[in-house]
Amino acid sequence: MLRPPAQGRGIIRAFAVKTIKASGQGAFMVLATPPFGLFFPSVLSIAGMFLIFENYRHRNFFAILVLMFLFFYGYFFFGGSWLTAPMGVSGIDNSFNRYAPIFKWFLPFIVASGACLFFPFVAKIKQNWLRFFGFAVAFCLGEWLRSQTFWGTGFPFIQLGSIWIHVKPILQFLSLFGIYGLSFVTVILISSLAVVFAKYFRRRFSYIVLSSLLFVSIFIWGSARIKDNAYNPNLNLRLVQSMKNRRLDSDELAYQEENVDRVINLANYEIPGNINLVVMSESVFPYNLANTSLSPSYSKGNSERIGKAIPKNGFLIAGFIGDYLIGNILDAEGIQQKRYNMVGVFNDKAEMISNYKKVHLAPLGEYVPNYLARLFPRKLTSGGSELDPGLHRNIVYNDAYIVPPFVANLCYEESFTGEITDKKDMTEGAIDWMLNLTDDIWFRDSYYPYQHFDTAVLRAVEEGLPYVRVANDGSSAVIDMYGRFVEGQATFVEFDGISKIKSARKEERNILNYNEIGTLDVRLPLPSGVRTLYSKTGDSFVLKFFLAMFFALFVLDFILQKTYLKIFRFFKNVKNGFVYAIKYLRR
Repeated sequence: MLRPPAQGRGIIRAFAVKTIKASGQGAFMVLATPPFGLFFPSVLSIAGMFLIFENYRHRNFFAILVLMFLFFYGYFFFGGSWLTAPMGVSGIDNSFNRYAPIFKWFLPFIVASGACLFFPFVAKIKQNWLRFFGFAVAFCLGEWLRSQTFWGTGFPFIQLGSIWIHVKPILQFLSLFGIYGLSFVTVILISSLAVVFAKYFRRRFSYIVLSSLLFVSIFIWGSARIKDNAYNPNLNLRLVQSMKNRRLDSDELAYQEENVDRVINLANYEIPGNINLVVMSESVFPYNLANTSLSPSYSKGNSERIGKAIPKNGFLIAGFIGDYLIGNILDAEGIQQKRYNMVGVFNDKAEMISNYKKVHLAPLGEYVPNYLARLFPRKLTSGGSELDPGLHRNIVYNDAYIVPPFVANLCYEESFTGEITDKKDMTEGAIDWMLNLTDDIWFRDSYYPYQHFDTAVLRAVEEGLPYVRVANDGSSAVIDMYGRFVEGQATFVEFDGISKIKSARKEERNILNYNEIGTLDVRLPLPSGVRTLYSKTGDSFVLKFFLAMFFALFVLDFILQKTYLKIFRFFKNVKNGFVYAIKYLRR
């Protein structure tokens, strides 16, 4: 058997060690993300990667690119392992199961390719302190790139700044510069700890001192920002988390009617008299409730049944798939039909008085992008034709104003920072709260429901508005503008079969957790009335800052190199002059 020469074996062994080191660092950082939420792994991972980056920065462009790619590939491979979780769930076309290896192995490849792109450029910066900042800028530019452009829609999950989700004073920094700004200062802090062990840095402890002072300042400011909540005296909510039945070995359609009975029974179970708004999850009703003049027959037969879930003189907010006709006749192939994933607000007569149509659709789940049409001739989920995107994020309101104006989003839309509201239409006091309806049951017992829930906390602090989140199978809660969960009265139930309530227990809770079935009766905090800086600027300011800083670092590095060279030559000439003068005087 032929064996590679000793030198070749050494190269292979060295490459294997580097691969394990880099990808292992990334994989270890997953422990800092939900559902684990440990802070220390992020410190070891980012600090370790900074040291690897520093040790190999003298290598060529491709070597740095590969090392950073391996780090992010390990991070996304394990942190995004939920990408294949929907395969095998009822409602997913099983003929697509053969594509599971693509989702598991190739999609992290694409995400990591965007995340690592800027590091090889930063490695060429000569000045240590400029390269230190450049590392953080490269990290955040890569985070933005993969969050906004991956797969044509973005992969905005497990962002570094979310590790502060339980440290509310630090989390308030989101209200200024969003998740990318918080990720930036986080990389600065962790990298400063690694500088102590770096070879070429001088005044190493000054990096730790300055970054620590920055975080102490943020902590003090954030603590001062957090206030007690005032609550809307005219509105009391019941959140319904039904964990809609979806059997893996059966057709989902066979259980839709039982699931409707299930959510209606939950909505009515021992409901207090002060509840005047019931909120249910995404696509909770299998009916078209879009009561347009062109399609009245779609909603007539079900209005009485839906009305059972609505309090007297109250309202219901629920998700459904709405069909709208473009012409007077529904074409057999659906050409004249528009289908939307919708949120509807219904009065106690089961009339829809306002709605929102989902804008940011999920690729392959709700539509097939053109560039994937050859590989995926149809969307993965069952349920007819592809969905159409809504035109814009409209403000949802009702004439009675019992339900204050709000902006809604559906499913993973809440994960996209800066997109939760339309910045052009949002004036001071235009909306009072935000709403997300979702259905995380597609991802079963993976990391996704936990990662998805944490994004709701981030969006509440960024926009500075109360946030109501209701999941079919996930986590449901009311989150105030500071990222805290509002206490309420939870009722947990057990069913005899699918829809008949067998038993129930009550307790004070602020969250309906994943895999829990029940309701949460809770109040809605009032907004502060003052928009946050981030709600006005969005990501545009932070992105422009990062791009300007990225190019400024190279310009400054070039200038300083020239300056240092001139100073070095000047002092060298002065030294030579003194030496010559001393030699002359000794003659």
